[in-house]
Amino acid sequence: MSRELVSREALGGAKSRSDVVPVRGDQYDVPITIKAYRRGDTFLFRGRISKITVGRISATVAAGVLNVGEVICLQHSNGLMGQMESYARVLHQRGEICEFEFLSLNNQQVQSLTETCDWILLDLA
Repeated sequence: MSRELVSREALGGAKSRSDVVPVRGDQYDVPITIKAYRRGDTFLFRGRISKITVGRISATVAAGVLNVGEVICLQHSNGLMGQMESYARVLHQRGEICEFEFLSLNNQQVQSLTETCDWILLDLA
C-alpha cells in the first residue's frame, strides 16, 4: 500500500486544492483538540489526526461524542506553520474515526495545509 498523499498535479491537474487525496496519511500523527458548542456550553474532545488534505481531515476521537453535520472548531499543529484553528463540519463517523470538512479557510490556512501535504510527501519519499 502506498504511503503518500497524491497532489493534484499527480492526479492530472485536479480542479481544486480540495482534490488532494490521501492515499494513506497515517504518517501524519498529530494531536488535535475539538471544540463543540452545544446549548451555550463548550465541550472539548481530544484526538489524533490520521489523514489530512487541503479540504478534509480525519481523526481518531472517542466514539459517539460528535454528530454528523455538527460544526466544530479544530485546533492542531499544522506541520511547518505552527498552531492552526479552523471550523469544520463532521462528514462521517465510523466508530472512533471521524472525517471533517474544513469550512471557510483563509489564504494563510490553505497555504499552511498545502505546505503540510507537500512536507508529508517529501518525508515519505
